[in-house]
Amino acid sequence: MIRAHRLTKDLLDFLALKMRAKTSREFLQALQAWVGKNLGVFPDESVSAFRLEYYAKISLSELPIEQTNLRFEEELERLGTAPPSTADSLAMRIRDILWSGVTLTLPMVCDQCHADWLRVLQEICSERLVYVCDRCGWAENGDGRWSGQSELMPAHTQVLRAQGLI
Repeated sequence: MIRAHRLTKDLLDFLALKMRAKTSREFLQALQAWVGKNLGVFPDESVSAFRLEYYAKISLSELPIEQTNLRFEEELERLGTAPPSTADSLAMRIRDILWSGVTLTLPMVCDQCHADWLRVLQEICSERLVYVCDRCGWAENGDGRWSGQSELMPAHTQVLRAQGLI
């Protein structure tokens, strides 16, 4: 297995080569491409736990990347100055970056822990929006607490526009 610092250097080198226009969307596209090419170097448990296969295949063109709170320059700097110490922690960091870059957050107060921001997701089987707290895991829809009966995914730009959120 490749050591984490070498893997992180490989990722940073790859991103440096692919980063020409310097936008969040292009950064995520390059990160996604690298993940897809390097799934095999991560422990199977990491790939599964951090859903790297999902992120390697998610359609970025349908997501509100420009409206998210991702600051890719800060993420690149953080990877370079404080690289993960294990492949597992690198997988987690990649997942966190991608998650931040594909999910919109809104200034809504969590009913459970009173955090100031909730992520906007949508049910896979419908276009119904679900608002989720990163801090405590609380999830709600327009009718109150979300029942949790269907799988969630990042809300698509089209759905967010239709709801007047972007």
